[in-house]
Amino acid sequence: ILVKEGLRKIPFTPLKGLAYLIEKQKIKEPVYIKDVAMKITPLINSPGRFGKPDVSLKLLMEKNERHIREIVEEIEQIDRERYKIVTKTINNIKEDELESGFVISKKISSGMCGLIASRLTGKYSRPFLVGSISNDYVKGSIRAPENYDIHKYLKPLGRYMISLGGHKEAMGFKCPVKNATKIKDLWYQIKWENTKKQDYYDCPLDIKELNPSTIEEAFEYLQPFGKGNPEPVFLCKDVHLEKVSIRNSSNSGGIWLKKDDAIYETVLNGFIDNIPHNIKKADVLYTPYLRKHNNLYRIILKVRKIYSEELHSVHI
Repeated sequence: ILVKEGLRKIPFTPLKGLAYLIEKQKIKEPVYIKDVAMKITPLINSPGRFGKPDVSLKLLMEKNERHIREIVEEIEQIDRERYKIVTKTINNIKEDELESGFVISKKISSGMCGLIASRLTGKYSRPFLVGSISNDYVKGSIRAPENYDIHKYLKPLGRYMISLGGHKEAMGFKCPVKNATKIKDLWYQIKWENTKKQDYYDCPLDIKELNPSTIEEAFEYLQPFGKGNPEPVFLCKDVHLEKVSIRNSSNSGGIWLKKDDAIYETVLNGFIDNIPHNIKKADVLYTPYLRKHNNLYRIILKVRKIYSEELHSVHI
């Protein structure tokens, strides 16, 4: 209730700095949780990752419009630098570190560990520990995909840590450098298990029935999404899947779902290589998304599972 009311009232915030940031990010009513999570929060958090939390505080307290514009420009510059550092750091991670999910280095900033761990977890669908070495200590973050309970598995690491805390899918830690090898050895011994529950969907919804107004109305009514209120998942039966390759490109292309006259682009979270070029008949679990640009609407389907005799079944 608090989040829903906050989203409703945020366009009318009395904080001039926040209002300007919302306007500059072109966020329109109704405001969705993803607008805050993807367009506002990262910008406000970026200065703190560089040891400059006062910059964001000034934005929220400043009343002079000229000063607000200058502060926002500074924050945007810091955020661009943050993006470059995170991308460069990920590109320099060694293959064996990616395979093990254990990454510690003097070259990683402690303020970036959570971002890097989250990015790696999202890309490789496995838990990651990312730490920064400084002054004889390692400080960092541990992240895991949904349905992993890292808190349960990492209890044995506690005796080597100065601090270790968090929840099932995200933890922070600090330990002496001298304990890093012991922690790494224990990490390598962990046999991770996904506690994914039985496949679930909210109700059948044929992709032939999709339209922008239905999707927009449903999401506005059901949001905000999060723990205890996940995004809706629908079932559509007897769809045709076809992989569209991009000529003269290393990109494997995309998967499109088709049923009669309805055809939609899909998002499959990197599992596209597991899908044949053509599946004549399948049932899918999916979530529809609406993307707007210049008053034009585009429907994208996030496919969560495919059931097919040709494919057996694939979790996405």
